Amino acid sequence: MNNYPVYHYQNFMNRFYQENRPRTLFTIPSPKQFVIATLVILLLFWIIVVIKAKTPTKYDYMKKLNSEEELEKEGKKNKNYKYICSNTRQGKDLITDSKGFVCNPFQVNPDTKCCPETKKTGIERYSCLSCDLEIKCCEIYEYCVSCCLNSTPKEESGLKGFFSSFFQTKLEPTFKNCKQFCRTSSDSVVNENIYKTNQKFCFDLTI
Repeated sequence: MNNYPVYHYQNFMNRFYQENRPRTLFTIPSPKQFVIATLVILLLFWIIVVIKAKTPTKYDYMKKLNSEEELEKEGKKNKNYKYICSNTRQGKDLITDSKGFVCNPFQVNPDTKCCPETKKTGIERYSCLSCDLEIKCCEIYEYCVSCCLNSTPKEESGLKGFFSSFFQTKLEPTFKNCKQFCRTSSDSVVNENIYKTNQKFCFDLTI
């Protein structure tokens, strides 16, 4: 009988503590909850990667636009359609237009600003003449731009490729990007001012 008040008091205090103890915002998950959460995150991550891979890029659009077949179809739909080229305008001997053709400046069409096609110049479209495709560098700037326009960003396989896609940016080979990279790439120099080889114009679009 003498211990009853003490026991009653302890029960009261225990209930009071349980009902009024501070609530934490974070509780340690059980192993099962941790595994489920990890699987959900990996699934979402995989979905994002798949969507990114299947989404058409500006590169795909440029390839379609620059093909002769698409240009011909577009011309038939619209009689007033005329593709106006941009060009490099850098060298005095050669010019590359935004469709990937290389020609002499005097051969450029004054209306469209485009070079003639291969049958008139003897130079194939997206020509890589003077280029080393292993290092993606060329001796002549105009061929660097032409070759770059048809280059596909190199996809590395395996775990290295999986993680590199999140730490490196691979630019699309648009005419603007190719012109800029062929002029300013640091891949062709050592000590910031000495060319490694005669192939000093490089178009690796990975940054």
